[in-house]
Amino acid sequence: MEVSPRAVVERLPWECYVLRGALETDAQGALVDRVGALAGDAHESWPARARAQDHPFIVASHASGGRGERPRECRRACGIERCHGHCGRDVGALHTRPDDIFALANALASRIAAASPASSSSSSSSSSSNRTFDASHFWALVYGDRSDRRDANCGKMQSHLDRPVGWTLSISVGRPVRFNFGRPPAEDGQYAAYAPGAATPGQAAPGIDVVLRGGDAALFRGHAVFHAVDGFADEDEDAEEDAGEVEEVDAEDSGSVVSPGRARVAAAPGDWATRLLAAATRRGGEGDDEGDARDGWVPARLALLFRDDEDAAR
Repeated sequence: MEVSPRAVVERLPWECYVLRGALETDAQGALVDRVGALAGDAHESWPARARAQDHPFIVASHASGGRGERPRECRRACGIERCHGHCGRDVGALHTRPDDIFALANALASRIAAASPASSSSSSSSSSSNRTFDASHFWALVYGDRSDRRDANCGKMQSHLDRPVGWTLSISVGRPVRFNFGRPPAEDGQYAAYAPGAATPGQAAPGIDVVLRGGDAALFRGHAVFHAVDGFADEDEDAEEDAGEVEEVDAEDSGSVVSPGRARVAAAPGDWATRLLAAATRRGGEGDDEGDARDGWVPARLALLFRDDEDAAR
């Protein structure tokens, strides 16, 4: 699970970064196998639970901060006050820290920091400590999709701020998604009331849209930058040939620039969804092929999220 030497950093406004082509195909496959095994240990019946709803489901998680979380309690980072448990009130919590997963996150953040040392390597834009990203919390979310497309929310997460946990790192495997930075939540949305004063100034609709593809990683100030997943962004072969071309972004007064270059787009392993489900099936969970075929649900995207909790307290 090594970071690709050909990855390219794209810098966006509000201290947001995308590492294009961060993981090659083999590295993505190794990551899927590892997360699949972790998910099978943490929540062996997760495929059945995930198929029952249209929201991304937490299949594995770990908190390193020693904050007394119960083994299957979700420590919400999304900030929502009235949680209905759509992403997994009963989550796949791990008792043992997956050191290799945390090391991968830190390596990706370090790679981004090396390209933008003035911003992404420090704990805040005003800090002089030059403290590097050190992941303290980990969540693995599975975004599913159904063949009948009856669930309009598949592949989506409404715009929100995270709880004050500093930098957020996200790794994608699977289908590309439309990701948005900087668009405030809808006034009637479930996240509208959460900490609006904490947001970095200058954010407004429509924000900045980017496509996160399998193998890409994003790093941003999750508690200060609004972010959303607006659904799957399927692309044809011609579009993928041009993917990774870095375009100029109008950063206005944010002082942001975009690193030049071209990132190689590495395809996800063709059987990655089956490999992800396999660990739960081996452990006697409800992830058998018959069940998957019956309701048409399949994993469409694996998103690994990491927070640097200590960073927010500084």
